[in-house]
Amino acid sequence: MSAVPGVCLVRIRWLPYLTILPVLFVLSIVFLYPLFQVIIMSFRAVDLGRPVPGEPFVGLANYAEMVHRPQFWQSLRVTVVYTLSVVVITAAGGLILAQILNAEFAGRALARTLLILPWALPPVVTGLVWAWMFDFQFGVLNYALRLLHLIEKNLSWMVSPDLALPAVIVATAWKHMPLATIILLAGLQSISGELYEAAHIDGANIVQRYRYITLPGLRPVLGILLLLETLWNFKSFAYIYMMTGGGPARSTESLVVGVYYEAFQFYKFGYAAALGVIVLLICVAITLVYLRVFITPTERS
Repeated sequence: MSAVPGVCLVRIRWLPYLTILPVLFVLSIVFLYPLFQVIIMSFRAVDLGRPVPGEPFVGLANYAEMVHRPQFWQSLRVTVVYTLSVVVITAAGGLILAQILNAEFAGRALARTLLILPWALPPVVTGLVWAWMFDFQFGVLNYALRLLHLIEKNLSWMVSPDLALPAVIVATAWKHMPLATIILLAGLQSISGELYEAAHIDGANIVQRYRYITLPGLRPVLGILLLLETLWNFKSFAYIYMMTGGGPARSTESLVVGVYYEAFQFYKFGYAAALGVIVLLICVAITLVYLRVFITPTERS
């Protein structure tokens, strides 16, 4: 009789692992196997433009070529500027909107509902709409700026190396800000109102209450938001490709857009794979920095 409970206990203990086996199998096929193939390809000479018989192993030649290419460093700079700009604008704008929506006012529920609509739009649609808005001849932005007497003639947003990247940054931030607002709003609502009441009784002003109650209370959700936004924007493709295609003169070409062009325009799959591996390693490094900064030693253990 005593052996039966033990057998049941062993079965129950292994049951969670057995239930996730199908998921692990699917993930290994759709994620781990392609990742392994990309890493292997990054060490081979796979160039359909100038095919080499047998696709020989070239070691770190693709990575060495990458380091010596000025366009790689330009693309890295564009990616960093684009990512940091969108993250800062999204987090700051989302925090302001979250504070507004956390206050009591008429129509707050409707405002919260309408706010999430931009996030529901596909990235391709967002890129096309904003490309039209920034159009030199028919764009509504130039029309509005002329109407307000802020400019005398239309600006060439999409063909100017100085204006194209800021235009893409604005479009991306507009698309991501609703989700940031909802996440931060949830964080604000999780902070107990009793803390603010106690701080007010103790004589803390609004700045002190915000610094010592609101910001520490938002730390967990703010950390997750910054990590997600950084990873999403670092590997963002649709907005840049749909609005500028990496131009003009490759001034808005990010690393991910560079991977696309190297693979499907120049057919240098070995080099594109190496570039993709570098993007992956940078994303892993960003995640490790997040774990170091935002996760406390107690939470790690």
